[in-house]
Amino acid sequence: MARRKHSAPPIPQTGPDYSYLRLPIEARRGDVAPGSKIGVFIHAYYEQEIVALLPYLAHIRAPFELFVTTDSESKKAFLLETLRPIYGDAVTVGVFDNRGRDIAPKYVGFRDQQLACDLVLHLHTKKSLHDSKLAAWRSFMLDCLIGSPATCGGVLDLFANNPKLGVVAPRIFPAVHPAVRWGENYCKTVYLARRMGVRLERPTQIDFPAGSMFWARSAALRPILDLGLGFGSFEAEGGQVDGTTAHAIERLIFYSAERAGYRSLHAGGSGDPEKFETLIDAQDLELGWVKTS
Repeated sequence: MARRKHSAPPIPQTGPDYSYLRLPIEARRGDVAPGSKIGVFIHAYYEQEIVALLPYLAHIRAPFELFVTTDSESKKAFLLETLRPIYGDAVTVGVFDNRGRDIAPKYVGFRDQQLACDLVLHLHTKKSLHDSKLAAWRSFMLDCLIGSPATCGGVLDLFANNPKLGVVAPRIFPAVHPAVRWGENYCKTVYLARRMGVRLERPTQIDFPAGSMFWARSAALRPILDLGLGFGSFEAEGGQVDGTTAHAIERLIFYSAERAGYRSLHAGGSGDPEKFETLIDAQDLELGWVKTS
């Protein structure tokens, strides 16, 4: 008798429904917790696009150190020429292999620098050249995370007053919402998750900071940072849009925070949520925690 094959549960073709916290909020402290060190980590593959990020960085009114990664000495020279007059010795630029997009340079190249910070902000000079509908994706995420001094102050206040908060991710850009799913990444994500002590059953939905920009406690990222990955763990760049180690790690960010004992939130401006979003205010924070299962 033929053995019956058990098929995996169907994977939805649309992204998750979720709640997001409306920013800005009225800050109670108005600053990061005393003694906290903030690190801003930017991957600048498109080095000249760093100029577009500078007005956003000016909205962070708390002191921070700036760590920038790129893939050539000529790009490094441009970045230092642009950033040193503004940030002086508080900027460090590292040159790393062009592997793993913005993920490998931060999680491998500047792993130790992240762990030396209390709070980290992950950004990159993102361009989505394969699809014109994604042209506004970068500015959308930046607006959610550091779109104004009040937005930044509200995020820092959230971390200062909620010790179990690990990650603040932007709202999901509407054009990418259908792509917030496993895609070709399930097997690699499960393998890495097991290495960091998380057992994933194949869920029907997944949620993650699509675009890999977010605020986090470095402690919430430690399960990923302690995987012992090297640049050789990442595929050579070939214009991939899915299925790489970098895509798998992007899908593990909320799981990493949970593994470390923290919770995660989506946040952003606008009181006009999409059909897949529910808007909450600061007093409803418990309703907004990201669900990882």
